[in-house]
Amino acid sequence: MRFGQDAVKMVSMLTPGPLLTPRLELFVPDDPALRASVRGAPELAPAVRRPVETDWPPRHWETPVIDWILTRRAEHPAEPFWAPWLIALRDGPVVGTCGCKGPPDEIGAVEIGYSVVESHWRRGIASEAAGALITWIWHDPRVRLIRAHTLAGDMASSGVLRRNGFQFVATIHDPSDGRVDRYERVRA
Repeated sequence: MRFGQDAVKMVSMLTPGPLLTPRLELFVPDDPALRASVRGAPELAPAVRRPVETDWPPRHWETPVIDWILTRRAEHPAEPFWAPWLIALRDGPVVGTCGCKGPPDEIGAVEIGYSVVESHWRRGIASEAAGALITWIWHDPRVRLIRAHTLAGDMASSGVLRRNGFQFVATIHDPSDGRVDRYERVRA
């Protein structure tokens, strides 16, 4: 299943958010909410003024990641590709994160990442959120290619990418994560 432009309410690239799909709202938290996001649901809920799933935060959403994002946002405040997105059910809690690992590089490539709390796995949330993010990314004419990496053999995460039109490219060695599978989607 793909979530194209007709399924996503788009906003200006310079002021990202929210992105709306039939079931989800993706929104960019402010810096205090972003800092609170690594301290668990009780800290994040009041910062974003909505419920947060009790098994928050999702995998890989840790203080060093948040510090890295905050540094990049401070260095490049006008660059929307440094904005992290929180994923919430339209009528429910925050359940995940997604975003880009920076603006397009010299060949127009952008890398994306996403994570959903375990209590909401296998519900299509990551696929739907990634689809919304991808649609938003394609609105920037600098982008020629969207890339993502999964742990080698991670069928669930690779399924998210395949459902959103990505193709497997190669298995590579990442210094932090070891063997990872690279997926790419080229602008049509």
